[in-house]
Amino acid sequence: MTPLFGVLVGSLAVAAIAASKNTTADRITSLPGFGPVDGVQFAGLIPINETYKKQLFYWFVEASTGNVPGKTPFLIWMNGGPGASSLTGMLAENIGPISLKMHGKNSSLESNNLTWTKHYNVIAIDNPVGSGFSYTEKGGWITTEEEMRREYYAGLSGFMDMHEEYRTNPIWVCGESYGGKYVPNVAFEIHNRGELNLKGVIIGNGMYKPLIQYPTIPEYAYNQGIIDDHVYRLAKEKIGECTRMIEAGQNAEAKVFCEATVDWLYGTNETGAGQFYYDLGMADGKFFDDLTVAMGDWLNSEATRKALHVGDLRWVQSDETGPVADALVADFVTDQSSIVLAQLLETGKYHIVNYNGVRDGSLCNHVGNGKALDAIAWHGQLRFREAYNKPFVVDGNVAGFVRQSGLLKYFTFLRTGHLVPIVVPEAVLAMIDGIVNEDAEPQMRVEI
Repeated sequence: MTPLFGVLVGSLAVAAIAASKNTTADRITSLPGFGPVDGVQFAGLIPINETYKKQLFYWFVEASTGNVPGKTPFLIWMNGGPGASSLTGMLAENIGPISLKMHGKNSSLESNNLTWTKHYNVIAIDNPVGSGFSYTEKGGWITTEEEMRREYYAGLSGFMDMHEEYRTNPIWVCGESYGGKYVPNVAFEIHNRGELNLKGVIIGNGMYKPLIQYPTIPEYAYNQGIIDDHVYRLAKEKIGECTRMIEAGQNAEAKVFCEATVDWLYGTNETGAGQFYYDLGMADGKFFDDLTVAMGDWLNSEATRKALHVGDLRWVQSDETGPVADALVADFVTDQSSIVLAQLLETGKYHIVNYNGVRDGSLCNHVGNGKALDAIAWHGQLRFREAYNKPFVVDGNVAGFVRQSGLLKYFTFLRTGHLVPIVVPEAVLAMIDGIVNEDAEPQMRVEI
């Protein structure tokens, strides 16, 4: 952090911290369409940069069992995009205690019995600025993971300054998809600062090494019966051009070309006939579009914005479109996050947990994830490559498989794709319990 940036963050945060401690100004007591909330919840904005008036939005839920300082696991959640709001996970992916459910074209807020917050503190921060309720003036969008992690840490540190009772709790940085870039970098920043109690990362269907992951897409689609021999050959040629562009350092151009190739492979009647390639087990993925519209309607209502303490800011949800994605276009195909993961592994301190739904046919498919993890250069690399899958059993059924070397674990979940917490929430909770909660029930533990 530059001295000027640090001064700005410190001076901007003082007023917010004082207001919170004196008046609990960020406490959520009730939500429109739902009513009074149970337990302790906070939401609001933390200023992180004065030049562009940057603010990060957070929504925190304390564990239903209460918080024990230094003991209760503190889970950070991030969605990807880039440009997606992390409230997607909180409201739509069974992470928060309240879920937005669709009933045809209508929606309702309902209590969620599968929430991660039964035993764990959970915070979702819209990241980076320009996503969700997090705000920046024009020109303030981040362009690198290094910028992102510094700003995220400023927001997280600001939250801890407001709520000191959580500062010593064990922290797990979690996320999915493009979060495969965000999560390791935020964890690395926490590690470097040495001020918080980092325990590890949990990444779902992540992006690590596009140069390795892109070539697995035609193979995956062919083996799933989505494309024929002719399209397979064409797809391999196109992906070959994609990887040549990445190797040549044409990052921005490669991102556009490579993603267009994926859309072509799955999207036309001559190829994949419009399959929802984020989960090939779903006949129609448009439900997620309807859910996003419903989230926007609720979050942008005047009553909800008041309850969440965001003033006049509007909630924005984008996925690989808009100014946030445009600013990160050159970052999309880099393997910087895998380098950071290697550095975290080399410390020998942190759990690096990766999971993947096997019906995901995108860049984040399980074949590419496995190959990308195999390629991480660290002292346990050979042992991880040689390790065998072991069944991951939940409630007497095989929910998937897990492979491990030391602190690196890779779960593959059956009967789901990209949106694992939506489709198999019980299995995800079992994984989390086995990893972060030493007091988990024996049948919920991961025995490796």
